[in-house]
Amino acid sequence: MTDTDLDCSQLELSKENIQPIRQGRKASALCNALDRDHQNKLQSERHEFEKEIRAYTGDDPLSVWYRYVLWVEQNYPTGGVQGNLFKLIESCFNTLYHNGEFDEKYINDERLLKLWVKYATLSPCPLEIYQTLYAKNIFTELAKFYEIWAWELEQRGNVKKAYSIYSDGCQRKAKPVELLEVAFGKFLARVAKMTLEGIGCRGKWK
Repeated sequence: MTDTDLDCSQLELSKENIQPIRQGRKASALCNALDRDHQNKLQSERHEFEKEIRAYTGDDPLSVWYRYVLWVEQNYPTGGVQGNLFKLIESCFNTLYHNGEFDEKYINDERLLKLWVKYATLSPCPLEIYQTLYAKNIFTELAKFYEIWAWELEQRGNVKKAYSIYSDGCQRKAKPVELLEVAFGKFLARVAKMTLEGIGCRGKWK
């Protein structure tokens, strides 16, 4: 048995503790993260990210934070105190948030949206987060914002509100327009299928 086989055998034993992420993880990162001997190296790399953030003087601080969050997500799959992704993303937001609002250039930045989606996923109240962002006119030009928000509503049975969100995004011509139109079409097909199968949308159209 090779060292790699030995390390990766821990993966099967630890699957129940691994937090899933939308884009998936590299198998090598999972194996390394579960190897205690690898933790010192991770800690060193983490310190390097934090040094880079403190020393950054450019005009796009989000770029460093974004790389840092993705790195933590890949290398700390079990979450917990070491990963602490929720707090890390909060720190990113606090750095970018000035005088009660984000810099104008980030209002419809897809990287920032992805961080907010990760944050909402880890939060007990994701719908409130999306509603607040919308009220502040943040991400309202991005099709993905409406798609993800509507999906969360649909999963909770609020089909009527999900329909409203899709419609609003289409009326605003959120970009890319084609992405939202396709997502909206699939949503309508799912609703029609539920109706035809007799599941009934009466209780869901609330």
